[in-house]
Amino acid sequence: MRAAPSGVIYDYHLPPKEKLASRWFGLAYAIGIATVAVQFSLFSLPATCYALRQAIGQVADSDVGGPVFWDGAILLSLAAFRLALYGKGAQTALRDRRNKRAVRQVQ
Repeated sequence: MRAAPSGVIYDYHLPPKEKLASRWFGLAYAIGIATVAVQFSLFSLPATCYALRQAIGQVADSDVGGPVFWDGAILLSLAAFRLALYGKGAQTALRDRRNKRAVRQVQ
C-alpha cells in the first residue's frame, strides 16, 4: 500500500470483482447525480420562481396591516436569508480553497 500526500491510502492490488463493482458503482453514482440535477431543474427551480413571484405580488399589492402582506414579506425575507447563507458558504469555501493552495505551495 502507498499513502498519497493527502493521507489517502491507495491499494493497486484489488481483486477483479472489486474493480468491476467500483466501475459499476461509479456509473450508478454519476447517473444518480444527473437524475437529481434534472429533477431539481424541472421541479424546484420553477416552484421557487413561482413562490417568489407570488410573494413579490403580495408585498406590492397588499395593505401593510394585512396578513397577506406579511406572508409575502416573511417569504421574501427567508429567501434573502437563504441566499445570504449560500453566498457566505461560497465565500468560505473559496477562502478555504485558497488557504489550502497557499499551504501546499509553502510546503
